[in-house]
Amino acid sequence: RASSSVVRDAEKFDLVHHGDGTVSLRTCHGKYISVEKNGELKASRDAVVDSAKFRLVCHADGTISLGSERGYVAAEAKCGLRA
Repeated sequence: RASSSVVRDAEKFDLVHHGDGTVSLRTCHGKYISVEKNGELKASRDAVVDSAKFRLVCHADGTISLGSERGYVAAEAKCGLRA
């Protein structure tokens, strides 16, 4: 949930690079962001599993996309994230 107007530890993520070219996002609580079966993203994994690995796609305009085993992560109009 995006609810903070300042950046503290909870708003920071470690970008973990894997040998297969994917990345994972680790929270300050040591949990990994993963894509659930319904497409929602949650910070609930204690270890890196396939659903917590993303393809980092860099675009020419400086933006990035995150691809998952369930599709690309997208920001929804109702402030949610889905893949």
